[in-house]
Amino acid sequence: MVTSDNNLARGFLFTDHYELTMAQLYFRAGIHETPAQFDHFFRTYPDYGSHQAGHCINAGLEWLLGWMQATRIRTEEIEQLAALRDGAGGQVFKDDFLQWLGQHGHFQALEVTAIPEGRVVHPHEPLTIVRGPLAMAQMLESALLNRLNYQTLVATKAARIRAAGRGGGWLWISACGARRI
Repeated sequence: MVTSDNNLARGFLFTDHYELTMAQLYFRAGIHETPAQFDHFFRTYPDYGSHQAGHCINAGLEWLLGWMQATRIRTEEIEQLAALRDGAGGQVFKDDFLQWLGQHGHFQALEVTAIPEGRVVHPHEPLTIVRGPLAMAQMLESALLNRLNYQTLVATKAARIRAAGRGGGWLWISACGARRI
């Protein structure tokens, strides 16, 4: 079932297949409500070829939290998951799991602790800590990584550009030449 609804790509299903299959596995094993915690961190500074950044700037938390508050699995998303078939033609996501997901498909039971946006952060230090039911924490993982990692990369690059300009004005380049603004 193919849909042109862009909300499917931005909503609850803004995750990868792995997260959903793991959540179903937890559900089928009866451990989906087990309290869990995962720490979000990065391993190395961005590599710019000739050197690595000496710090990163944490960003994206407000965007993530807003998405988490607004996101709930919708009927269309349940139908999309129900339509997925495995190689033998069987239903990938079983009806009992989809029924549970329809009732619990939101992130309200998760607790997020994080370093505030705009702060300097370093490798191997948790930027974000997520606690809550195992299945829902698992389903949040990809969305969290996609939202926070990209925003942190952009904020870090912007801070490096500003530092390279030594706090001066931006250099504007046009067909008429360059000038500082």
